[in-house]
Amino acid sequence: MNVLHIRHSDARTEAALRNVLIFLNCFVSVAALGGGTALTVKPSGSLLGLNTSILGNSGFSDFRIPGVILVICVGLVPLAVAYWLWRRKNFALLMSMISSALLTGWILSETLLIRSLLPLHLFFMVIAILMLLLTIQIGYEDENWHKKYFEQD
Repeated sequence: MNVLHIRHSDARTEAALRNVLIFLNCFVSVAALGGGTALTVKPSGSLLGLNTSILGNSGFSDFRIPGVILVICVGLVPLAVAYWLWRRKNFALLMSMISSALLTGWILSETLLIRSLLPLHLFFMVIAILMLLLTIQIGYEDENWHKKYFEQD
């Protein structure tokens, strides 16, 4: 059974799902690049209205390292995934799953480190789950998607 109950052979539906997935990856990327850059440029967190006191016992004295991690893992990876999805690269769906996992890992880590769950965390967790479900659905539409990883692009 399909994850989202969509007809198996509708190419327009697959294209629409792919476009939504591309949009979500771009949205996450822009948000992470903006936030991560702000944290890297001003490690005090003041550009985002944050205070280093929320880092508590996280092991970080300021937001520079978390900002760099945010830029690389949650900013650049989804941007690359969006490009690969747009170019229909064979490995794009696998990378989309990894991108969803990175976003989920970031949200969980941040929540645990600052010991607080904010509405923004829930918002991005819903996006991560939606990205994963869309990736699975697109893969389901192409029953042989996993075999493509062994082929050259």
